[in-house]
Amino acid sequence: MTRLSARDAWVLTGTCLLALLLRVWNLDASLWYDEVLTLTQFVRLPVMKIVTTYSSLNNHVFFSLQAHASVALFGESAWALRLPAVLFGVGAVPVIFMLVRRIGAPAAWAHVTALLLATNYHHIWFSQNARGYSGLVFWCLLATLAFIVGSRRKGVGPWVWFSVFSVLALYTHLSAAFYIISLGIIYAGSVPFALRWPNPQTIGITSRWPLVALPLTLVLTVGLYTPMIPQMVTAFAKVTTQDVVTVVDAVPAWRNPLWTLAEILSSAPLPWPITLAMLPVLLVTLVVGFVAIWRLDRSMALVFPASVVITMIILIGAGMRLWPRYLLIELPFLLLFATAGTATLAAWTARLTGGASMLTAIGWSFGILASVFWASRNYVAPKQDFLGAVALVQTASQPDDIRASFGLGALPLSTYFAPDWVVLDKVEDLDAVLATGRRVWLVYAFEDHSRGTYPALMARIDSTFAEVASLEGTLGGGYLHVLRSNSGND
Repeated sequence: MTRLSARDAWVLTGTCLLALLLRVWNLDASLWYDEVLTLTQFVRLPVMKIVTTYSSLNNHVFFSLQAHASVALFGESAWALRLPAVLFGVGAVPVIFMLVRRIGAPAAWAHVTALLLATNYHHIWFSQNARGYSGLVFWCLLATLAFIVGSRRKGVGPWVWFSVFSVLALYTHLSAAFYIISLGIIYAGSVPFALRWPNPQTIGITSRWPLVALPLTLVLTVGLYTPMIPQMVTAFAKVTTQDVVTVVDAVPAWRNPLWTLAEILSSAPLPWPITLAMLPVLLVTLVVGFVAIWRLDRSMALVFPASVVITMIILIGAGMRLWPRYLLIELPFLLLFATAGTATLAAWTARLTGGASMLTAIGWSFGILASVFWASRNYVAPKQDFLGAVALVQTASQPDDIRASFGLGALPLSTYFAPDWVVLDKVEDLDAVLATGRRVWLVYAFEDHSRGTYPALMARIDSTFAEVASLEGTLGGGYLHVLRSNSGND
């Protein structure tokens, strides 16, 4: 890696400032289901309780500690709860720049990749999400940087740092294990080739120092999680057991890889036909980019496909839900492939037409403009508009009206937004409030889950309520439905 020039430093600083602006913009929007659960069940706990409680997978322990500190320092608010995610989201931008430069890629590739990450819709979304995912990306990128550095020189230092970054990633979210296993497989596969065909990229692979990383990572990780292991076993059993009524069982599609792919594609800002028409061009660009990175550093090129395959195999084998967010770690590498592929295709085209630099600039500019346009969708609505739903009901209802919720939407309302509202669990609960003769207002979320888990209650609601509003959310399936009973006092 060449020394960072003054020009590169200024450009990278500007990119980081843009990343910060895009992540603090509208940061105080309404919290969504998972964020409220994180706040009420973990962040509000004393520190010793946070590090010893694993009642659900929602406790991203290292993030919970950071959010606890942020809330203690700035007071409880949506923006304070999300602040650690913002900082890690911004921090990933210079790290991906350093990583791209470390493998010997041109500075322009590093700058464009960093800019694409700074303006990426999904990365902004998760950087404004009070969960550990942006931290997960940050620590995994640092672990990858240490892996690349350690592969290229002999010495124990990079591998110790690799272990430290890996442990922090695992303490943030256990799905980091999929990524770290992928790096381990790449290492194991590289050793025979490095021994037979030594080269500067693998001089550290054949040393004994990488063997320090595995036991050190295991010891530190197990030490941090030891107080929670019995609870973790129970929590994972609830998610993976097929015959337990869980969120996943209510919507079987959440275990289907095709649903995961459809969710990723549906988040694109263009209509489905245009998205599908552009998909072959994007795939060709990514494949060409993969080859370009392969020529610079094979480990760097293999991280993306290896991590995706390992993640899907483990999740499917364990019977767990296939949330697209489990693939967020791979996003920076996807952006790098797109950047490298565009430049390479432009160079090939230029051999016939001339003007490689112009074609590359046009391709990159199109990608950056598309990324910025896509990012703007983050600000059209909150992730879930619980605040808007409560405000609508409070404004439109009369003092004597009954306000109620049910299903997954009941947790954020009953524990945070509207604790005085009635919570319905079954048809008899609904019949009881309707029997009072008073008008009833009802708010619920996650329609697919609600209809799958509460079919009888939803059928009764459909026959006795009229929808007043459906409040948009950027979370997939995250609309908030506000209903009013057809009878009652007006």
